[in-house]
Amino acid sequence: MLLVDPVLPPPGGGLTRFERAIARDLARLDGPAVVMLTRADDPRDADGLMAMTGAMRWVPDDPPPSGIEVIPMGHGDEVAIWSQPHRALMPGRALAVQGGALVPAPGVDPSPLLARAPEVVIPSVGPMSS
Repeated sequence: MLLVDPVLPPPGGGLTRFERAIARDLARLDGPAVVMLTRADDPRDADGLMAMTGAMRWVPDDPPPSGIEVIPMGHGDEVAIWSQPHRALMPGRALAVQGGALVPAPGVDPSPLLARAPEVVIPSVGPMSS
């Protein structure tokens, strides 16, 4: 199980439901979880999720898990993550949702990401501020 740029629900009912769901999924998959960060300097809720699941942390300097390609974004150590088996792109902050559409972050050329013809794009951020 890959968990990319994780953000946990706030404490309370949402977090409790999430904990039950992730425990169920980990049991069903019967394998290790990996928390992947598209930026090493922005761990979001990685520590909390690792404590909850026993997941290992992956940062951009580490070798990627099998089936995963790391795409440097040219901004420090920021990367996008491509899962070939799932044709899924996790662009970190390189692409965001704005007005219901995917838009590149300022200074980002999206062509290397979109050239892979992803079937699924899972952005890490919603509306961008200028």
